[in-house]
Amino acid sequence: MSKFPSFTKTWHHSPTAAFDPRSSSLSAEGKVVLVTGAGSGIGKATAFAFANARARAVIITGRTQSSLNGAKTEIEQAATAQSHEHFQCLAFSVDITNPKAVDQVFTQVGQKFGKIDVLISNAGYLDKHSLITDSDLDDYWQCFETNVKGALIVIKAFLRTHPHVTSSSTDSNCPASSKPVIINISTGAAHISPPILSTFSAYASSKLAALHVFSFLHAEHTDTLSVFNLQPGEIPTAMAKKGHRDMAKDDVRLPAHWCVWLAAKAESDAAFLKGRLVWANWDLEELLARREEVENGDLLNIELKGWGEEFVEKFID
Repeated sequence: MSKFPSFTKTWHHSPTAAFDPRSSSLSAEGKVVLVTGAGSGIGKATAFAFANARARAVIITGRTQSSLNGAKTEIEQAATAQSHEHFQCLAFSVDITNPKAVDQVFTQVGQKFGKIDVLISNAGYLDKHSLITDSDLDDYWQCFETNVKGALIVIKAFLRTHPHVTSSSTDSNCPASSKPVIINISTGAAHISPPILSTFSAYASSKLAALHVFSFLHAEHTDTLSVFNLQPGEIPTAMAKKGHRDMAKDDVRLPAHWCVWLAAKAESDAAFLKGRLVWANWDLEELLARREEVENGDLLNIELKGWGEEFVEKFID
């Protein structure tokens, strides 16, 4: 049972068989996947899932080398269990707010593999979540440094490895199979009413800003890039513990398996979800059944209700 409103009647706390990364229909074979914030939690589980989906290589980044080393070992073991002999996992200790360090990672990965097919932007920061009047300015602003600036630095580094994406946003000749995929691990806090999460203004505001950045990225490269935004659920991570989110009881594989599905189905079943925000708890079959409603009503986007509907429609048309 959900404590939140749901877009689908059915609510899930763990992934269903439809998201099994070992399914041939969700194969990531030949793909190079980079996951930020992958030393633990959602990032680690996502890297693990792509290894199970037989990705060619999984690149993990984080700030703590010891955690990355442990994650790397587990990811390699997962690939071995799938008899994936040529799989590679690389781990880089890097602060995503450092442009030069991030560029070095993407340059090294590009030199070794040629390109990165899937980027999972997962690294994030949560402040001490106090009321604005009681907040520490530096701690408050760190949310924006990591969640917005850090995400932007990673996006720009990623785009530099894909010149065909940025050369012309109207290039319709880019094969669907070669379109890179970016998945932003977002949060419900980005759209939930402030009175409900009164002490989360720094985190919520920064994640909303990041969501808007990814929305612009989608609008700029609609024909050459697949961009998705995923609310991962209430996962019992270190960040959730820091935020005293006692309701965090969802399976960490839930968002991880969603990422594999989105990447595999980016140009088919998941295409209508590009640029939108989806909760990992929603039922896939019911969500797919509402595709026409989502597209015609332009649902699952952040907007100002009651303003400019006709203007927006004319502008877009």
